Amino acid sequence: HGGYIQAGTGARRGRAGRERFRWGALTVTTVLVMATVSLTSLFPRSPISCLSSSSSSSSSSSSSSSSSSSSGGRSMVQTWAASASPMTVVVENIEDESQVLRASWREVLEHMNTRLSYEDPALRFDVVDLSRGGGLEQLAASKVVYALNVQADDLVQAVLEAVSPASSFVALNSSKVLESRNTVRSATVPTSGFLSYLGRFFGEAFGGGQAASIPISISEGVLSTIRELYHRRSADDLLYSFLVYFNAVTKPVQSIVNSTKRSDAGLKEAMCMVKNCGREILNCVTDETCSKGLACLNTCAFNDQVCSYLCISSYESVAFEQFSLCILQRHNCLGLTAEIPSNPRAQPMETFRGAPMTHELAETLFNGWLEGSQENFSWRVFAGMNAAFDRFPCQYQLFFPGAARNTYWYRPVFKVETLEGETVWRERLYRMRRQAKSYREDGLPVFRFSVLDNGVTSLEDWTVLSCDEGQSEGMTPEWCVFSYAGAAGKAGMAYYGAILASRDGKWPTDQRSLDVIESSLERSGIKMWELFSVDNSQCDDFNPTLTALPAVGKM
Repeated sequence: HGGYIQAGTGARRGRAGRERFRWGALTVTTVLVMATVSLTSLFPRSPISCLSSSSSSSSSSSSSSSSSSSSGGRSMVQTWAASASPMTVVVENIEDESQVLRASWREVLEHMNTRLSYEDPALRFDVVDLSRGGGLEQLAASKVVYALNVQADDLVQAVLEAVSPASSFVALNSSKVLESRNTVRSATVPTSGFLSYLGRFFGEAFGGGQAASIPISISEGVLSTIRELYHRRSADDLLYSFLVYFNAVTKPVQSIVNSTKRSDAGLKEAMCMVKNCGREILNCVTDETCSKGLACLNTCAFNDQVCSYLCISSYESVAFEQFSLCILQRHNCLGLTAEIPSNPRAQPMETFRGAPMTHELAETLFNGWLEGSQENFSWRVFAGMNAAFDRFPCQYQLFFPGAARNTYWYRPVFKVETLEGETVWRERLYRMRRQAKSYREDGLPVFRFSVLDNGVTSLEDWTVLSCDEGQSEGMTPEWCVFSYAGAAGKAGMAYYGAILASRDGKWPTDQRSLDVIESSLERSGIKMWELFSVDNSQCDDFNPTLTALPAVGKM
């Protein structure tokens, strides 16, 4: 970024300088377009678990998964293999605990198949369990193989002999001999698009050539991305590794296609940005914080939500917000779209302490400890599902009524350890509206949340999955579980998940509460082992003025 700051200075010294600056600004625009999917990361819960707007019912997939799991043992593997899926996953022992999550490979792979069906019912994989013998014929016939945790020498040799040399093959956490066979048989072509060309051509002048570091080989990029996602050891990242692999070797996956549109952007997209957002481009590339954010985004893999959101939260600025607001939200220069996913379908609690669940009661539960206690917040998050956004430490949640009738607001405050080595507090402000009772067939309350987060609008549907129904101080339960499903439409991304919150930011310790939490998550398609705990151990520097209720008036 030092390069383009210098170019801006030179622009004042004559025509040559001005021309260099114009091209430099456009090149930085290219950098942002290459990281456009990062702009969908600008909300506290969004996902690496990206979903297509055309997500369809998972009933057939769910039923097949349940039937395979109930059939037990060897028959489960045979049931999967009979589906003639485009990919085969091979494991050494399906009953072993996975190295990725706190569950057996059987549980993890069944759930991954279910989650893949939310993206596209055609996305499935067969499973070969080497510990039970057989299955090598399946490997020999498969054109796409994903080997996980295969270490034993005899099994490694058997796999190598069975897999066709023409097959795409990815082995992770396996023998080095097996991993040396890794090959993705996808088209190897230069990254296309006018903007990508500009990024490579002018890369040397901007940030030491970072813009020119786009991988030419799609195969190399796919392998690198799959490997990194797997080793992050989260359910969202593992799911995304499957989506990236499927997209590369079988058929286009809409969420991956959306996330890579920035590298395929052409002259039409460039003209849209330059014509409509010239001032915002100039303001961003001449702003130190905004330009650092762009340079940071350019180092992230093409669909790396974890990296992208850390860049954004580290380098938040008004210039960046206006930049993304103009390019994505106002003018949608990349032509992206997404809708709130319908699957998995959340199953809210129907009653609370014997009272039917209504919008009024749900608002009371959202409000939590903010009223009627000494706390200046509603809840503190102790666990979440999203790998990229719910991991931030010290998350304080505020839910409070607005001045206008039937309006409510949500204000999350959370801590970020920036890439500059600083610790800062960030916050967002969502508007809450009651959805009509007819929004769900059962009439249970749903709330529509909306936020403009770093220039991108996100819409989310929230429900109350479960709350502690034991006796506590007043009406307020000791903990609650809230689910959400949302989309950043102009960024082409959709997501879902849940947050778990309590008064003190700690997990409940009684088994009854843990059982209720697990049951409510299961009903909504979420596994307990997909969650991770939030670090609330270093929150002493929390400033209560951060959670002072904003003057939202009648907005």
